[in-house]
Amino acid sequence: MLAVLIWALPFQSACAQTRRAFLVGIDKYRPATAAEKKEARKKGMVAPARIDAEFGPLDGAVNDAVSIRDVLLHRFGFLPENVHLLKDAGAKRQAILDGMRKYLVNEAHDGDVLFAAFTGKAAHASADPWEGVNALDAAVQTYNNVSMLRQQVRPDSRIHGIITHGGAAPNIIPEFAAALFYVRSLNLDHMWELQKRVIACAEGAAKSTGCTLKVLAHNDTVYEPMKRNETLLGAYRANLAALGITEAPPLVDRLGSSDVGNVSQVIPTIQPLMKIAPDNTPIHSRAFEAAAISPLARAGTLAAAKAMAMTALDLLAEPTLVKRAQDEFRRAK
Repeated sequence: MLAVLIWALPFQSACAQTRRAFLVGIDKYRPATAAEKKEARKKGMVAPARIDAEFGPLDGAVNDAVSIRDVLLHRFGFLPENVHLLKDAGAKRQAILDGMRKYLVNEAHDGDVLFAAFTGKAAHASADPWEGVNALDAAVQTYNNVSMLRQQVRPDSRIHGIITHGGAAPNIIPEFAAALFYVRSLNLDHMWELQKRVIACAEGAAKSTGCTLKVLAHNDTVYEPMKRNETLLGAYRANLAALGITEAPPLVDRLGSSDVGNVSQVIPTIQPLMKIAPDNTPIHSRAFEAAAISPLARAGTLAAAKAMAMTALDLLAEPTLVKRAQDEFRRAK
């Protein structure tokens, strides 16, 4: 199985969500009784020649369930108290039904993200690899397909992703793999079209490798485009000048995503940037991380906080400034 998670981010709103997972992994099935085998034959559930094999152990299933749990905890931000695992003797039929009812139904709320996974049988990568279906191949192919797609996207769009899970051990054909992709664009309509093309990349990879594809697209948590309010920006700029701070040139080629864009679609909003690192320091880098605790970062943070406080005071003291900002906001709709 290949799981692809796709976030749509037009350069996720901040709605409260709880991510819940219920996982089942069973390696050691008890031997089937004669009565159970007879009932299975009578109902045609299993071919006679497969009775013992179907009721036998599924090597690697518990390991896969544990691996999926680790992926959810360390890659996708699930909290330990919201990830529940049943395995082997604890994974009886009634326990599975009770667990799904409790964790995925009774404790779930509107907006929660639910994840359920049941692992099965993989194949030995050397002895009988033809018995397996390699989900990692599908994940790698998806990544390569998306990489080739990037050549045809608009300059104001971005796609980036990682393979978050690629198997449990080198000698086991991976039966589960997962990848996470972000899709961004300044234009909402184009973003949705680009998202379809990314999903098509995964669909093609799944078809060519014989894998089952599960796409978890977070369509209801979209970052909307930022609508700047020049009236508020003018007030903020004046306060920067009063503090003796020279404004840097605008960053016309830098793109990012934030839920402040959602806010800006509802009320007049600005998102000034502050300097915490030397010029040309790439963000999300080790150098940027180190700069965040430097004297330059402290000075920049204090200056930005003062300018914001002064701008808030201007809005409280000047009703006409508020009205101009609101009028501009309504005209921009």
